[in-house]
Amino acid sequence: MKLRLGESSRKLALISGAGTRLGVFLAKGLGEAGMDIALHCKHSTRGAHILAQRLRRQGICAEVFVADFEEAEGPQRLAQEVCKRMGVPHILIHNAAVMEGKVFGRTSVECLDRLWKVNVRAAFLLSQQLAGPMRRRGGGSILHILDIAGVGQTWKGYAAYAMTKAALAQLCRSLAKELAPRLRVNAIAPGLVLPAEGISVEATARLVSKIPMKEKVSPESLVQAMFFLLSNKSMTGQILVVDGGRSL
Repeated sequence: MKLRLGESSRKLALISGAGTRLGVFLAKGLGEAGMDIALHCKHSTRGAHILAQRLRRQGICAEVFVADFEEAEGPQRLAQEVCKRMGVPHILIHNAAVMEGKVFGRTSVECLDRLWKVNVRAAFLLSQQLAGPMRRRGGGSILHILDIAGVGQTWKGYAAYAMTKAALAQLCRSLAKELAPRLRVNAIAPGLVLPAEGISVEATARLVSKIPMKEKVSPESLVQAMFFLLSNKSMTGQILVVDGGRSL
């Protein structure tokens, strides 16, 4: 599927958390559509560099940027470095996230702060840093990767995590109003795509059995949802749930 955002043949996308899991699929999809890619990572530097090399072999300009979103200056440094080395992005995808399951009464301040800083504050600050340059350059799109835990599902033991994803959903809607008409802001709320690390095959099978479609969300479905929101000029402030019916 080709992504059309304007007349120029070269567009740039910045994807946070692009060195592993969902970020890899999003980056590959945009690369195959002809986008140049700025790949952000923190610890997954090896995966990010392997992906960058693969994209370059396809004729895509791809560079890796390392930034720690737990640091207040991390998002600002990332935005500035991307603009300096590759130019102002046409697309910003905030995919980086921390997922921690903790019983409410045992959730530490450190855990709460870590979830908030990476899942919400980084998205706010990245958008704040890049919105002005993106608008002055002519516009673009911001896309947040949420979770059905933040838009309808309630999971025991994930109160802090779900709270941050719900906050990110509200940030999507607020920025859609504030940044229009030059910038569109949307979000995807995936269901089960890749099981969390440490989840057994049996536990995964039990989760899949509760999904009406009786299967995990394919990475291809997630990429298709991304293309739809990025290419549809009438979509802003929308949260697209892609979960096989799990949140019904």
